[in-house]
Amino acid sequence: MKFILGHIIILLLLSFACTPRQQNKYAPISQSTILELPDTVTTQLKNGDIVLRRGDGPLSYHLSRVNGEPFTHCGIIFKHKNKWGVIHSLGADANPNGIDGVQTTSLASFVKQTADSVLFICRPIFKPNIGDSIVKQAKFYLSEKIPFDHSFSLLDKDKFYCSELLYYTFKAVNQQKNVFKIELKNKSYLLKFSTFFNPKNFKPLFLLKGSINLE
Repeated sequence: MKFILGHIIILLLLSFACTPRQQNKYAPISQSTILELPDTVTTQLKNGDIVLRRGDGPLSYHLSRVNGEPFTHCGIIFKHKNKWGVIHSLGADANPNGIDGVQTTSLASFVKQTADSVLFICRPIFKPNIGDSIVKQAKFYLSEKIPFDHSFSLLDKDKFYCSELLYYTFKAVNQQKNVFKIELKNKSYLLKFSTFFNPKNFKPLFLLKGSINLE
């Protein structure tokens, strides 16, 4: 019974953490003061770079405490018509337009929804020049209109939550080899954001961490 309850709690936290929420006055977090990335960052971006952020909802705060990680959402950066965007996966209740699953947003919009100034951008280097292949695969999932994985089952390849999109994208372009750190917790497989701090597989480009300790 305790395992079942723990599993349900984790699923609920993940569901809300992958979705941007309006600020709750009782949430012990604050909105980010960053409004846009500096030019020194945007000028060095490439297709396939990865962006992580801390969500701005109270449940994102609690999820980060449960998982011991400050980040709660992620996406894949790509360029379209000379503008940077992000391919990511969200639940329909997170969007005014009601889109459920894999979708796009502008990088500027993604950054503005960062809480506590916790933002990280890195470049996959687990294979040489892999960025364009990552974007191509992510766009394939976008074209397939892969829905959001509300059950948060890593074994379900037909639905993706935010980090699950990256998990299957990376495997598809890396001969099915996994680069993610995976933790088993209360019978649920959790994809760890600490994956992106492995210098063998990812090159850091930008880190804004506010008052959060990432060590």
